[in-house]
Amino acid sequence: MSVTKFSNQKILVIGDIMLDRYIMGNITRISPEAPVPIVHVQEEKAYPGGAANVAHNIVTMGGMALLIGVCGADPAGKQLEHALDTAGIQAALIHDGSTVQKVRVVSHQHHIVRLDYEDKRTLSDDAQARLLSAIEQHLPDCSGIIISDYAKGCITTQVMDALRQHAAGKPIIIDPKPANKALYAGATLITPNAAEAASMSGCADISDAGRELVASLGSSVIITRGPEGMSIFEKGKRSKQVDIPTQAKAIYDVSGAGDAVVAALALCVASAMDLRESAIVANHAGGIKVGKPGTAPVYQQELVAVMEKENNKVKTLEAVAKITERLRQEGRRVVTTNGCFDIIHPGHIHLLSQARAMGDVLVLLLNSDDSVRQLKGLDRPILTERERAEVLSALTSVDYIVFFNEQDPRKPLASIKPHIHVKGGNFAVGDIVEREIVERNGGEIRLLPQDEELDTESLIRRVVKNHGG
Repeated sequence: MSVTKFSNQKILVIGDIMLDRYIMGNITRISPEAPVPIVHVQEEKAYPGGAANVAHNIVTMGGMALLIGVCGADPAGKQLEHALDTAGIQAALIHDGSTVQKVRVVSHQHHIVRLDYEDKRTLSDDAQARLLSAIEQHLPDCSGIIISDYAKGCITTQVMDALRQHAAGKPIIIDPKPANKALYAGATLITPNAAEAASMSGCADISDAGRELVASLGSSVIITRGPEGMSIFEKGKRSKQVDIPTQAKAIYDVSGAGDAVVAALALCVASAMDLRESAIVANHAGGIKVGKPGTAPVYQQELVAVMEKENNKVKTLEAVAKITERLRQEGRRVVTTNGCFDIIHPGHIHLLSQARAMGDVLVLLLNSDDSVRQLKGLDRPILTERERAEVLSALTSVDYIVFFNEQDPRKPLASIKPHIHVKGGNFAVGDIVEREIVERNGGEIRLLPQDEELDTESLIRRVVKNHGG
């Protein structure tokens, strides 16, 4: 999950652009003319908004952005162009109509009122022709596409047809509006919030909404759920739902959070991360954003810092394979073990401590949430993969953690090539499916018997018996 790879990606962002203005001041009295506060203005600021804020986040997260959109040839439009230039955002702007503005009046960190300047309009034929020409000109130089649809008129059937025609297999990620659902079919990824997902699918339940949207649009879907995190529904994985808990520690301002999330998702997908890894990074981006005032963007160094802090031991398979290769060259012994580790109990602690004592470094291969569901059923895991990893990371016996999505760990073992692979439980060596791949690479299997009264299933039965009511 290396966000430093974002510098290799150039993302085309197309959609409804606007100017976000903030008027900040103090309130000390109520107007004698009407029961409303008087704001003594102290400061005014302007930022790229809408699709332009998505592009801003692409740049601050370390990527490159090419913004295509429509604004007016008016003072607000000139102010927007200046804000884009200041932010280092390359833009191909088409002038048509007036510039959409959102003006927020803020006092003592509280929003007092928002003023919207916008005309409900369709693009002129000339503006649409220039928009299509810009897509054809700039898309070949980009590695991914974001459609930031605020339903202000920029995203049309003709625009979507042009994007599909020239995409050439590049991922298309859409931040949608329910009114335009029919335009989104066949996109790589759709990212509605919970309310948008319910409106677009006709389903109140998150699981039903996600599955219906995958089926009707032929796309993968990530539903953002505010304090409940995200739910992933991946095309081609029927009935599979992966939930990612929120990373927000404190919520200051939700403005622009969706823009930060879709920007991070596009950079991750374009960098060849899988959908679960992409959602984890995007979830961190959203958590950082809501802790900031206004539409302030998320910076790459902030992402790196928060991911290193919370996932210091959690590594990609690629990263751990490089680490263990170096360790083998240094003559150090690499030990692996694997499991779901759903509800950490003393049996787990004993297993990991004994496994670590067999070598110089212990790599724990941890079943992802999707993998646990395949093995244990749809009511498992009880703790999400991030929660399990957080607990396991606190153990001194565990040096690295690698998630895997398959039902067994043969794929990561083929890359890590451990000297010893430890299995807990009452197995016979001949029944262990990963034995062949471990021994082929010069390793050995070691068994550690497990107390049958100290396992997750027994704990669940005990809780149900004693506390099930």
